[in-house]
Amino acid sequence: MHAIMFSLVLTAWIQPSPSPGFSGSAPTWSPDGEWLAFLDRARSSDHSGYRYRIWATRAESRQSVLIEESSWPLSAPVWGPRGRVLAFGRFAPAEQNPPRALARGRFEVVSRSASDPDRVIVVKERFVLDRAVESTWGLGRSAWSRDGSMLALDVPGVAPALAVIRMDEGRVEATLEGAMDPAFAPDARQLAFIGFEGETTGLFLVERKGLGLAPARRPVARGVVWGTPRWARDGGSLYLARFKPGPGGGEVELARVFLDRDSPATVLAMGLALHGEAGEPLACAWDVAQESERCLLTARHSAGDTALIWGSAAEHHVYKRFHPLDPGIAISALAMSPDGGLAAFRVEGNEGFGEVGLLEPATEATWLIAANPFHERAWRSLLADRARGLLAGALVETTADEPIARPASLPLPGELDARPDLIPRLARLARLGNALPASATDASDLWDRLFLEYLGDDRAAALTLIEQLEPFQTTAGARADLLSIKAQVLWSAGDRAQATAIVEALRNKEGPATSVVEDTPEGPVVTRRRTPRQAWLNLLSTGLAVVSAPETAAGEPDAQPPEPGIGDPFVPNRPVIELNEPAPPVQRRRPAARPR
Repeated sequence: MHAIMFSLVLTAWIQPSPSPGFSGSAPTWSPDGEWLAFLDRARSSDHSGYRYRIWATRAESRQSVLIEESSWPLSAPVWGPRGRVLAFGRFAPAEQNPPRALARGRFEVVSRSASDPDRVIVVKERFVLDRAVESTWGLGRSAWSRDGSMLALDVPGVAPALAVIRMDEGRVEATLEGAMDPAFAPDARQLAFIGFEGETTGLFLVERKGLGLAPARRPVARGVVWGTPRWARDGGSLYLARFKPGPGGGEVELARVFLDRDSPATVLAMGLALHGEAGEPLACAWDVAQESERCLLTARHSAGDTALIWGSAAEHHVYKRFHPLDPGIAISALAMSPDGGLAAFRVEGNEGFGEVGLLEPATEATWLIAANPFHERAWRSLLADRARGLLAGALVETTADEPIARPASLPLPGELDARPDLIPRLARLARLGNALPASATDASDLWDRLFLEYLGDDRAAALTLIEQLEPFQTTAGARADLLSIKAQVLWSAGDRAQATAIVEALRNKEGPATSVVEDTPEGPVVTRRRTPRQAWLNLLSTGLAVVSAPETAAGEPDAQPPEPGIGDPFVPNRPVIELNEPAPPVQRRRPAARPR
């Protein structure tokens, strides 16, 4: 084995990370497009370290199979060229129960198939694992040559590196220091990867020469590039995403690099102009399908929401812009199926190991992968938190300068009339969350389920969840808050009589507003002051009174006027959200193998 240093980049390496701004561990597709594999990393229950799991998910059913689980680091898996083998790296400690902060052992690659015993190749006989190395473990990417003879494996460390392994001979052929995100050419004679030059990144190539590798050469100019380069079908060019500077800023684009030309050609532009303090985007994710060369591209910036561009890299054509979840949820990794009919995505979060989903770009149909109850809760929490973020500032927070203690961020009937732009976004988040399995029964997940079922207009399900939450309410105040939410659900379901009875009972129990005498230049003034909970109950009571009042012959409600300063944000019997969102038809190459 020999090492190849392609430039003096290690002196400029400041902090271990994947490609700049590319923060997610990417899923990987089997060559036939039937299976998806990905790495999951979560904090252990005692917070002393991580728990690593490798999952394989069938695209048609979204059912997941656990491939490997370990308390010691595992690398992201990569499929063999025939789809029968998964390869992944792992740390093997030299002794039992070594200290987590500094452990010694081996770094090895495992080749696993359903029919044969594991094949293990030692990549580094002496490997030191510490907190800094483990913090980025699993974020790097690996690549298998199409003939199955070679594997370019990400080697975790303070600086990036790739081990080029002859899988047919069971040995490490070379180590590329400072390299990451590899991609073999279709003929396996060239290996492309991303490397650092100073503080910027670039695309490099190495060629096989006899039994070794020739020095790396760089076919493109310096610049900020993201993610794993993808070879075009012609074998003489590659796709990559880059930041293209421009007047006053720049933008993100997908470019094509021809090996016989000096500069890359723009394929698709993100259309996201970055100016002023915005600077370069914080993250970019993209991929190009191997067979169809359809592509997805997204970029996230601190100044705004995100979107996906779906198009054809070969035809330089943008089909549309959309987001599978919500524009406020950033996507950190994308993986197109070989024929481009489906795409796997990973959302940002959990230190690069956010939740994984499946997307059909043509119809925008989206499925969330929940391999176990932990992922069910994580997905639901993410969607509910995003919905709460959308509702922040859209709900009544004060009446007559009195703060309101809302027990939950649930909009009252008619309260979103002034924000119709939120209705379809909330509807989509609710529909996705309510389609998840519901095996978890902890209080936090029950609250998220109640929130999403309410937004999804399933009042019966919401009332059932309120009953399930009752044992968790251990104080009188918590029980009163849950009862007020029940009244709100009943009101939105049309049962105003029962809702009014609950609210009036809670108001009687809470007591009247406090009268305070204040000295003013005009003399003593008596002011009524409500507690935040009294203000919330009064808001419910006022709204129910307005909605419940009988109409006169003139069509005007004959209700008692609300107390001064309360206001009237209510409209009779208006649904919170509309759920009808038809998807356009799509023709697929293998419809039987695609989830509907």
